[in-house]
Amino acid sequence: MAVYVGIRKLEEDSASATYAFGLRDPFDGRLRISKETGEVEVIREDPLSVRSARYAARKVFVHWRDGELPDATCWAS
Repeated sequence: MAVYVGIRKLEEDSASATYAFGLRDPFDGRLRISKETGEVEVIREDPLSVRSARYAARKVFVHWRDGELPDATCWAS
């Protein structure tokens, strides 16, 4: 079974970026990543999939590690 998690940046400031994520748009999950440390905090799970938070957090962390915080991305398998 294929899984697609959409991820879209909602806001960004000097310390962090907040993303919406989920299986269907509008995305209900929320996470925040620290620009300094790369630590990801899941603010709200996507009610359609508890695993989508883990996938979205990993994808945003990998972008951060590569020196970017894109406006939109996705995780797919």
